[in-house]
Amino acid sequence: MRIISGQYGRRKLEVPKGNDIRPTSDKIRGAIFNSLESLGAIHEARVLDAFSGSGALGIEALSRGAQHCTFIDKSRTSLDLSKRNIDTVGATPHSDTLIGDASKINFKRKAFDLILLDPPYYKNLTELTLKNLEKQSAILSTATIVCETERSVNMSHAPHYSVHSEKIYGDTKVTILIYNESTPE
Repeated sequence: MRIISGQYGRRKLEVPKGNDIRPTSDKIRGAIFNSLESLGAIHEARVLDAFSGSGALGIEALSRGAQHCTFIDKSRTSLDLSKRNIDTVGATPHSDTLIGDASKINFKRKAFDLILLDPPYYKNLTELTLKNLEKQSAILSTATIVCETERSVNMSHAPHYSVHSEKIYGDTKVTILIYNESTPE
């Protein structure tokens, strides 16, 4: 696995051992970030990489011009892997890490304009995490949210969000949402 483009482009990342972490493939990550760049959602963004695993999504955002990324994972092993990859590319000054469940964690008054959600499948963690972020006012107005889920998940009914795009890659669906806090429920 490698960073695709930008400042850290072509740098190799450490990959997880075993099947506990399901890293986003280079192909899907490339498609996601090409879409985000066309939206202007990356430059100077404050990013949340929830369920960070290897950290590849957040590091890709930093590589392409994001200002800062907060990496969260509830697994110490996964968070340590993210930290090693952050250190390997030299992104430590633009990052912080939090251990915990993103659907329950206190974001400590942080707010994000680009949110990357790639939780374990079949646990409803995408919607729970969005509710937790909303409850804490951790989503900035007009934020962009990337939801990588199992293909059966339908994000079009989520209040306060409009679907910008949806693409299916095998068993994975990538939905890009735009947050609008004034949208009625």
